[in-house]
Amino acid sequence: MGGPTRVTVYIALGSNIAPRLKFLRYGLKRLVESGVRLLRISSVYRSSPVGYAAQPDFLNAVVCGKTSLEAAELLMTCKAIEKETGRTVGKRFGPRPLDLDLLLYENRSFDTPRLTIPHPRMEKRAFVLFPLLEISPKLTNHRGVRYDLLLSKLDKGQKIQRYRRNWTGKK
Repeated sequence: MGGPTRVTVYIALGSNIAPRLKFLRYGLKRLVESGVRLLRISSVYRSSPVGYAAQPDFLNAVVCGKTSLEAAELLMTCKAIEKETGRTVGKRFGPRPLDLDLLLYENRSFDTPRLTIPHPRMEKRAFVLFPLLEISPKLTNHRGVRYDLLLSKLDKGQKIQRYRRNWTGKK
């Protein structure tokens, strides 16, 4: 008998409250401790805030992993990890120590009051697509459209630059 089925997931990490890199590393560590086996980790990218501009720049990354957690369970895990860093409910798109967004859960789609997968805004966000494409350059959305094509059509005003390649603290 095999163990529980493990699915491939993509999770975005973001932080714009100091110490940003430390919060991202904490998010990685806690995802692993919670049952996500990391397969690929992007570089960290620095990006301007979207939606509410009067705040510090964000550091963003994307990870690909395998987990046996159900999608709703993984979402609850991500929210609990955010809360551990001091994140509270506040201004929408406002500053936060850690943001964990479940982008993709295998090739499945969900649309519930609490969970929408694929993430409903990921295709419009350069700060998600750059790191996503770094670790999975040929990845397509649920309609079969490559994410690199979607990125090429985004507003060029979204400022993003690579901040650090090796950031996990591991050699």
